[in-house]
Amino acid sequence: MKAGIISMLLATILALVVCLPVVAQDDGSGTITITMTGASEFSINLEPTEWKPVGGEAVTPNTLYETATTWCTLTVGGNCNVNAYVAGEDAVWVEDPSAYSWTLSSNGENDIGVYVLWFKVKDDERGYVLIPELSQDSPGVDFYPSSLSPGPDGAKQFGLKLLTPEADFAKDGVGYFSVGDATVETHVTISAVAA
Repeated sequence: MKAGIISMLLATILALVVCLPVVAQDDGSGTITITMTGASEFSINLEPTEWKPVGGEAVTPNTLYETATTWCTLTVGGNCNVNAYVAGEDAVWVEDPSAYSWTLSSNGENDIGVYVLWFKVKDDERGYVLIPELSQDSPGVDFYPSSLSPGPDGAKQFGLKLLTPEADFAKDGVGYFSVGDATVETHVTISAVAA
């Protein structure tokens, strides 16, 4: 039996505008809407807010997983266009984050303890785009090549692709992660600013 890791990618939504009050609301279904008020008002809504790789709960080393036909949808509300950005984090073992983690790849290559994460907007000619690590210096990579407009016509569907790390060790030619059947979790941050 191959040991695997359940990998859950949670999307956190942030809306950023200088010096404006913020209201965040979870409607109980997992949909989170963050609304900014002021001269430029906008909100971004993401649904669903969670993704588990297609093909089962457990993932195996050095394997690609895609959202396939299950797309997430980003919708903008309010009265102005927004520029949106995507960034990721290292993935950590939920039970003991300091004991086991995967580092988010910065170059699209996986390794032992290094995983890769991409996103693709359905109508974006760029195809899959590498998700960089979230930092204080950068909100991430552009979610879409142009600004996003409010309303259903401006909604964008996107998917994720995950390349798991190489095996921590092998036994009888089969690769394993050292923590066995554990839950590893990461967060993808989608942020927006008024365009």
